[in-house]
Amino acid sequence: MTKKEFMTKLKRLLPEKDRKDILLDYEEHFLTGLNEGKSEEQIADELGDPVDVAKEYGYVQGKAPVGNMIFAAIGIILFDLFIGISLLSSLISIWFGLWAVVLALLVSGIAAIIGSMLTILIHPIPWYLLLFSGISLLGLTVLSGIGMIYVTKWFYKAIKWFVELHIKIFTNK
Repeated sequence: MTKKEFMTKLKRLLPEKDRKDILLDYEEHFLTGLNEGKSEEQIADELGDPVDVAKEYGYVQGKAPVGNMIFAAIGIILFDLFIGISLLSSLISIWFGLWAVVLALLVSGIAAIIGSMLTILIHPIPWYLLLFSGISLLGLTVLSGIGMIYVTKWFYKAIKWFVELHIKIFTNK
């Protein structure tokens, strides 16, 4: 665990009134450890789990009552049935469609470049127009492919967040 992860988790567990002092103490622990040549991970391991640290200061994050957990579980199930499934299937369809566009641009660009070589035999379109359009389509393929990589990363993070939300609700964390 890095310093940032440790401090973020500890900050979330501490109440507002004592948070600043405690966080400054642990900032100092990290600075001292780094000056001694330790890595952030080693320092965080030595300090322990932020949950245990918060418990040492008397701050325990309590579990939600069972009634609240049941209410939250019913709410998330109803959300999934009426909105979540349709929204997720729509987003997956759009995602597949956009990747299909990238693939179609790639095939079109390659076909235009091959077609430019064949127009030397048959002259319906000047060869250089097909060659330049094929190169342009391949450039557009690269740009849209890069964009889709970012969309895919975002989509993966969104799905991961949604699954973690379900796990938190059903495990009462």
